[in-house]
Order: sequence, then structure tokens, then C-alpha cells
Amino acid sequence: MKKNSFCIALLAMLGISMSISAQSGKHPKWDTAILSLEKSDFVIKYSGIKDSIEHQVAEFHRQKAGLEPEEIAAVKKGYDQSVEQFDKVFSRIKDYFTDPSYRSFMIDHPDQLSSTLEAELNNALNFYNNNCKLKIDTYIEHESAALGLMEVGMLITLGKELYKIWSDKQAKLKEISGQYFEERFVSKYRLKKWDHY
Repeated sequence: MKKNSFCIALLAMLGISMSISAQSGKHPKWDTAILSLEKSDFVIKYSGIKDSIEHQVAEFHRQKAGLEPEEIAAVKKGYDQSVEQFDKVFSRIKDYFTDPSYRSFMIDHPDQLSSTLEAELNNALNFYNNNCKLKIDTYIEHESAALGLMEVGMLITLGKELYKIWSDKQAKLKEISGQYFEERFVSKYRLKKWDHY
């Protein structure tokens, strides 16, 4: 009886260990999917939208001192509801990510996947503009207007250029670190060339 219990426990531990090692092998695929998504036009566009919204709301917080509590509550309610709209988009992305077939699609076609989410992102942005931004504009004076298509396009272009600069720097850094490693480590341990004997 004790021997059977021991065998069952041993098999269970072996199963758990194999499961853990199988899970750890998936992380590179997960990282690849995330990296592909981060490079997509969708995420670049969303990052610009996010930065703009956060700037507008921060500006509202700096200038809200003279407003009535009801006005502040109205802006807060619009903002909270807008956050829910954007969260729905990211919940959808999370659902795609957790499905292995969609995750593979994310890796191979991040912009195609992004185009399916574009309408939801635009709906969330319109919701924000109508339910929060409009109230902010009514209650306080500031220099920025609702985020238009031209600004979003400029943000996408800027994001792509910044990513290109960043990836060029990363490639150069990789090359430099490879040269450094070659000089400091690998060259010591390489076999001599035939002609050097």
C-alpha cells in the first residue's frame, strides 16, 4: 500500500514537473507574440491616444480647483466609463492572446489582427471624446482639441520612425556587444587557424 502511494506521488510530481517545463518553453512564443503586437500600427496608434488622454485629464486635474463638485463628478464619470470602453478592447486582445491559434496569427500578421480591433478602438475614442473630453472642454480652458485623424496619423508615423531608430540602435548595440564578446572571450578559446601552426 505504501509502495503504491509512493509510486502515485512520484508520478504526480513527474507530471507536474513535465507540465512546468512545457510551460516554460512557451514563453519565447508568448514574447514573440507580444513583440509583434507592440510593433503593430494598432498599438502605436493606441499609445498616442493614451498619451493624449492622460495629458488632457492631467491638465483637467491641474485646473479643476474652481469647479463645482458636480462638474468634477461628471468628468470623472465620463472618464471611468471611457476606461471601461478601452478595457474592453484590451480584454479582446487578451482573449486572442490566450487562444494559441490567434496567438500564432498575432505573430505572423499583427497589423491584420489590429485592423479587426480598429473599429472598437475608434468607438472607445469617440466615447471618450463625447463623454469626457467634451465636458473637460466645457469646464476648463486649454489649448488642445479632440484627437483628430490627422493627429493620429502623425502619431503613427512618428511612432514608426521612433521604432525604426530604436531598432537600428538595438542592432548596433547587438553588433558592438558581439564584437566585444568576440574580442574578450571567444578569441581566447578559438582554435588556431591552420596557417598559424
